[in-house]
Amino acid sequence: MRLIFLAVFLLSSFSTPSSSAPRLCGRDLRAGGVNFEPRPQDLLSSYKTVSHFSTYERAESLYVTDVSYSRSAVFKKVLKTSDGGSSWQLLQSQMSTNLSSGTQIERSPYDGSVVYRLEGLVYLRSLDQGRSWATPAYTIEDLSAVQFAARRSNNSKARLYIILDSVNPVDPRTIFASFGWYVPDERDPTTLKESHPLPGTFVSYDAGDTWHLFSGALVFGSSLGISPSDPKVMIGVSKDGVVKTMDGGVTWKPVGEQDALSRPVAQSSADEIDAAAKTLNVSPDSVRARAALGLQVYKIEFQKESSVDVLLITNKGLYQSHDGGNSWYLLKVGPDRIGFVNSALYDPQNSHTMYLGTDFYVAKSVDDGCTFRSVYP
Repeated sequence: MRLIFLAVFLLSSFSTPSSSAPRLCGRDLRAGGVNFEPRPQDLLSSYKTVSHFSTYERAESLYVTDVSYSRSAVFKKVLKTSDGGSSWQLLQSQMSTNLSSGTQIERSPYDGSVVYRLEGLVYLRSLDQGRSWATPAYTIEDLSAVQFAARRSNNSKARLYIILDSVNPVDPRTIFASFGWYVPDERDPTTLKESHPLPGTFVSYDAGDTWHLFSGALVFGSSLGISPSDPKVMIGVSKDGVVKTMDGGVTWKPVGEQDALSRPVAQSSADEIDAAAKTLNVSPDSVRARAALGLQVYKIEFQKESSVDVLLITNKGLYQSHDGGNSWYLLKVGPDRIGFVNSALYDPQNSHTMYLGTDFYVAKSVDDGCTFRSVYP
């Protein structure tokens, strides 16, 4: 299986600024638009690591990470384009027999001064655009990471793990994360004996050194979209669905059309489920559970100059809103299959242009997502 992820980018060389009104494309959920209804064999063939954004140098280029899995190895390529996808330069190519291999990089698309890299279960940071790396202090509510994990777990052997939820697009030293604790296996420290997510989203204003609770409204590991034009406007995910704040996280309210967004995909027939389970050598229950999934939000992206134009990258497809989340359109980007879209982002210099990464290709739209064409491979 091939996974393609879009990287954080600065695209000022791609296009000229545009501020005209967006076109409304896709399935209007208010007009009875339907969610994707894939067959179960499509569902299980799309297992993948969570989509992420990565960059390896500060440049006016779009970066892509292309990962292919076989039964025994993972193949990874990193490429960049500086002409909107017309040509590509290979920056890195590697193979690993560790199927969980892969380095996750997070940074602001507009300020590359601070970069974060996942190593194991914690993030390192670079304050010099990736030339050198160090572990932040991770002081959480005035406790060290070890003390915090021990107090929350009531177990002195517990250790902390971190999921980075978001980097503030205009201030990369401000980051948001979810924490959990785990107990390593004494015989194999790389194996987790048990792990437990902790409630709440935490924030650091000094690139990961000190942390405090930001909000208890969001679910563990929730992607947090932050508007570059007004960072107090955010969209996240609560236990009741997709929510929005206009005051920097003090209050949260549901976005519009919540029922349509949260509706599970249609179940397939018993014969289709049994056939898929046999083909993939898994239990019918695992296929059925995958088919019954509701909305899972992978990433939330705001347009650079607007706090009302936003993308939801989800397991059910790519949703777009032009009114701050009051209404949504499900864009037609490829096959109707769960998990097909891994990542998506706007061109910062042209609000009508967007790029998306899928299981098979990178696509580009120059008309607000009405049509897409493949630009890689």
